[in-house]
Amino acid sequence: MRFQKTAIQFAKAPVLGQVKTRLQTQLSAEEALAVHCELTALTFSLLTTTTADQIHLQIAGAIDDNFFAPYHQHPKAQVQVQVDGDLGVKMCVALNQALRTSNVALLVGSDCPVLTREVIERAFHALLTQENSSDLVLIPAEDGGYVLIGSRQPLPEQLFEGVEWGGSKVLKQSLACIERAGLSVITFEPLWDIDRPEDLRRWRALSEALFSDT
Repeated sequence: MRFQKTAIQFAKAPVLGQVKTRLQTQLSAEEALAVHCELTALTFSLLTTTTADQIHLQIAGAIDDNFFAPYHQHPKAQVQVQVDGDLGVKMCVALNQALRTSNVALLVGSDCPVLTREVIERAFHALLTQENSSDLVLIPAEDGGYVLIGSRQPLPEQLFEGVEWGGSKVLKQSLACIERAGLSVITFEPLWDIDRPEDLRRWRALSEALFSDT
């Protein structure tokens, strides 16, 4: 039996001054926008290398921005508008929409450049393996959030009600919500994403080191 898998990417429309705002303490708005576009493209490119049957690129903002034109043409991709609501509602709705046509769905943001194909495939496998009874999979972020959430069953839209999005307790509060709902979850090793200037420097240093080794 072949299972259907969907990968979902959340991204913001590339509006000058409104993306990667925390980087703008040390970068210009134009530089922060360039980083945002680079990370969005990198994440989408990564998802195209996986075994996902569909990629849902869900945008906060205008999906007709010229930046997204190539994504509209990709054979696996559907470019969609995120629903209204807080991040928890947006995630649950996006996962539930994908699960109408897929057995499992994973959702990632657009700011974790160290996420790899191998990790994504491992997350898909964890949800599809019969020996694993977990309903969800999470990959924590070092800052207290998480960089990936996946599910193999529809979720209540208010599952994450009360989570303080953007804070350091996001993972802890989300896990508490999952437990209260009677759902089970498996977590992987933490990764890190790019929110602050020091995160960007870390990524650039890693990229330079990898480039120098090739």
